[in-house]
Amino acid sequence: MNITRTLVIGRINLSSAKYLTNYNRVNYYSKNTKTQRKKQPHEAKVQAKWLGKNRGQLIVEENTDKHIAERQIVDPVWLMDEYKIQDFKIEDAIEFHKEFARPEMLNNIDGFLNVRFLLDMRAKKKLKFMDSFKSTVYYPHFFADGYKKEVIAICKNDAEIEAARNAGALLAGYSEILQKFEKGEISDQSFDFLVCTPETFPDVMLLKKKINKDKLPSIKTNTVTENIGQIVERFHLSKDYEASKTSDSQAILKTRIGPLNFETNKLVENLGALIEKVKTHKKNAEDTFITSCVLFAPPSTEKFRVDISRFMEVKNEEEEYKESLEQ
Repeated sequence: MNITRTLVIGRINLSSAKYLTNYNRVNYYSKNTKTQRKKQPHEAKVQAKWLGKNRGQLIVEENTDKHIAERQIVDPVWLMDEYKIQDFKIEDAIEFHKEFARPEMLNNIDGFLNVRFLLDMRAKKKLKFMDSFKSTVYYPHFFADGYKKEVIAICKNDAEIEAARNAGALLAGYSEILQKFEKGEISDQSFDFLVCTPETFPDVMLLKKKINKDKLPSIKTNTVTENIGQIVERFHLSKDYEASKTSDSQAILKTRIGPLNFETNKLVENLGALIEKVKTHKKNAEDTFITSCVLFAPPSTEKFRVDISRFMEVKNEEEEYKESLEQ
């Protein structure tokens, strides 16, 4: 009987079909609106006959046998079916994608590097689970992708108004903006964030019936601050991300972290900033919230699971206090 086995030669066999061995593929149908779908990064898929007429997004979930997971690779050649999936260094995975994007290959060096997280949505109680969530992240290295947030700043001081306008605020001022909200001239659809100073916060709260409660300023969301110029810039240049549940206990989060023509260290820093922000959604188990991280860059079908343990270490109270003093 003729038996064919899949071999991997070295660590740089980049075949996506082989790389995804020992994974279960399930289909997830997005329920987002057409506008929201446009904002999500497209993920090139490997063609497979078993997909049939399914049009859902391809989601990858790890399912490695415990005996296979315990085996250690000792040779440069191994049977991929018999060993656990290997995690690449973040820098190596980025360099692989840059190689694929060269002019003589895919000619996509201006394309975007995307990340996909598999999230553990289990709460402290066994029968409780987290809900899907969405938020924004401010990357240390900004990149243009055609989307910018519209921010309205309510402040009295002339210097604060000027700082907000210079930072990219759609509108900045005090009484004239409050009057526009009162008259209904500013709708919730015309802006993404509303920020104000502690001095003007009581006046803004008088308009809470005119403004969507999700867009009202609050100290918890850091939209009530003295540093109005800085916070306007952060929100104006922030990027969206959204976690969509595939089951009660799992969710997928996909977003961009920068263009491939960025320096590798900048992409790593952007990934670190995203991980730190995502971890805040589950403070009781930050180190186990993100169960896997895959980097992909369409139109390439290659996907590399990377080791993000450097970003998953939970800081103690003393370290957090020192960082707050430095900031």
